[in-house]
Amino acid sequence: MKKMIILSALSALCLLIFQAPSYAKSNDLVILFSGDTAGSIEPCGCSPRKGGISRRAAFIEKIRKENENVLVLDCGDMFLKNKNPGELRAKTIATAMGIMKYDAVNIGDYDLGFGKQFFTGIAKKNSLPFVSANISLPEEKSKNEGNIIQPYKIINLNGLKVGITGITPSIYFTDEAINKEVSINRDMNGALQKALSEMNKKADFSILLSHLGDDATKNYLEMNDLEKVFVAIAGHGRHLSFEPRLIKNTYMVQNSMSGESIGMLKIHLNEKNIPESCTLENITLALEMPEDPQIAKLIKEFDTEAIKIEESERNAKVKAEEEDARKKVLKLSPDAFMEKMKKSKDGTVPME
Repeated sequence: MKKMIILSALSALCLLIFQAPSYAKSNDLVILFSGDTAGSIEPCGCSPRKGGISRRAAFIEKIRKENENVLVLDCGDMFLKNKNPGELRAKTIATAMGIMKYDAVNIGDYDLGFGKQFFTGIAKKNSLPFVSANISLPEEKSKNEGNIIQPYKIINLNGLKVGITGITPSIYFTDEAINKEVSINRDMNGALQKALSEMNKKADFSILLSHLGDDATKNYLEMNDLEKVFVAIAGHGRHLSFEPRLIKNTYMVQNSMSGESIGMLKIHLNEKNIPESCTLENITLALEMPEDPQIAKLIKEFDTEAIKIEESERNAKVKAEEEDARKKVLKLSPDAFMEKMKKSKDGTVPME
């Protein structure tokens, strides 16, 4: 009887083991990163067509299932005001980012293009985890846990504490935006060093999301000592890194391709949580890749609403043009009016 119980227990244990996900080793870290989506919801119009937030979401879900320690990060510039319909696009992307459960998102200058009220509304609604060492909202205090923009975040991955912060230079913002929309510390390096000094007391491993662009991020890393910052992910401007660039002790990469691909860093850590190796793969989001059904449905809803908005704007434009023409006719003197009547073939005054 005892033998039968032991055998049954062993069988159950084996079944659980074989059914469990095949995770990567716990001292491996996978970082998925995006940037400069710039309002791109669907695949690009390029050849071959690629991209789309529904494919990105499906790929993120796949990697999370296959690996134990996964971070999903974005370098900012998710939205683009002049890509119509701008506000609807921004709301759709923000909803999708919330569904994908990003771990941290840097502030891009485009992200505040619709104004502070719009930004705070969609950030709160979708629980978007914005981080920035040098940007805050005027009414928020730097150490308030409920702030929309945090100076940094600490993510605990099975005992590995990863700190994440971001920087964005003030030169990307107009003076009006700085005065009305956000508070920007123009001493960006001082603000970052302050955030790192606090963050590194709690973190084993730190990541910088830099909205400086490729060249400026490289120069910044060369000129400054950033303790425990082992990874820097650049954003701002279309650029794709093909391999990690080691600058001092920091691996630097960028994947800013309007959502056409997503970057994947695989980092192997030693017992002191220092990277022993770092590899980069850029995953092209090809049309044949699977889509996340929830976000695919969201895109269909966006398409339907976008058509309504465009039709409404077109009708409003026609109506405004007709009203403008009517006003011009009403301003004609009686003689000018009769002269136009004589020249008209159908006896009417053309509204032009």
